[in-house]
Amino acid sequence: MTTNICESLNSKLKIDRDLPVASLLEAIREFLQWWFYERRKAASCLKSVLSSWGEGLIRKLVDESRSFIYYYATVLSATYDGLVRSIGNHTDWSVVEVNDNILPPIFRRPAGRPRKRRIPSIGEVSKSSKCSRCKRADHNIRTCRFEPI
Repeated sequence: MTTNICESLNSKLKIDRDLPVASLLEAIREFLQWWFYERRKAASCLKSVLSSWGEGLIRKLVDESRSFIYYYATVLSATYDGLVRSIGNHTDWSVVEVNDNILPPIFRRPAGRPRKRRIPSIGEVSKSSKCSRCKRADHNIRTCRFEPI
């Protein structure tokens, strides 16, 4: 699937591109009408505010969070089992000699060229590339060494 609507339209209108301009525009109008009708029909079947893709993603995240150990009641109560000891009277404290010469840590720039790509967020999922010829992952058609399917 392409992400650019122009590429999608070009692939659908390959045959119609040879037509005269008026006929081409009519073919584009008919195609867009059909496209919108199909999507409107699919959207009218939805029973919730979210799309089925959005509901599936939320359902998956909720299921994953249910198995997260930190949300269990036993773990929550165990966090408050420990004792908090008092620090005592401040007159009984021992005084430690402090060196006033506190310097910041030595900072060295990392070797190499600084990164240009941003670091993705935790929730972001990167799309893996898939060859359009052999349908295998992690390469494209230009670097494909396999037989087409």
